[in-house]
Amino acid sequence: MAHPEIDLARLVAIWPELGNLPGATARQLEVDARYAAYVRRQDEDVLALRRDEAITIPADFDYAAMPSLSAEVRQKLARHRPSTIAQAARLEGMTPAAILVLLGHLKAASAARKSA
Repeated sequence: MAHPEIDLARLVAIWPELGNLPGATARQLEVDARYAAYVRRQDEDVLALRRDEAITIPADFDYAAMPSLSAEVRQKLARHRPSTIAQAARLEGMTPAAILVLLGHLKAASAARKSA
């Protein structure tokens, strides 16, 4: 039922037992099926976010070297020196875009250290 051309009526033609579902249950089943892919993707995004939140930020990380961040955000990060992405995300004024930039720099720095 996740496909647009498949609905409960079509499935009932294949599995007549489905026609015995109460109306509210049938409607909820259709809704759940339609949104299952979105819910699964959102769950994956949440797991990725939780993994990323645990990424540590080195105490000597150079926030000034991130020109793609606003001066205000760089100053806040340098002043507060968060130790994880989760702490950085909770700083006032931090945007999802700024967190993504920070993550990118941290991952690039980590990759550079590993290849050195």
